Amino acid sequence: MSGKSKLKRLNKRKKNKKQFIDNVECINTSMIKHRPTFRGYVHALGLLITIGILIIILPHLNLFSEVTNNDSYVLLYFLIQILQFGLL
Repeated sequence: MSGKSKLKRLNKRKKNKKQFIDNVECINTSMIKHRPTFRGYVHALGLLITIGILIIILPHLNLFSEVTNNDSYVLLYFLIQILQFGLL
C-alpha cells in the first residue's frame, strides 16, 4: 500500500468521525428543545379523566361494607399513588 492511499484513508476516517460527532451533537440539542407531542397531551388528559372518575365513583361503591367513607378516600389515595409510581 502506498503512502498516499494510506493518508487518504486516514483523512477519510477523521472526516467520518467528525461528521458522526456533529450528528450526535445535533441530536442532543434537538432532544433538549423537544416539546411534548399531541400524543403526550392525550395520554395526560386520559390519565386525569381516569383519576377524576375514580375520585367521583370509588367512594360511592360499597366495595367493603365495613369500611367507612373516610377510609375509602384513604384507599383511593393509595390507589392513585400506585398509579403514579407505575407510570413514572
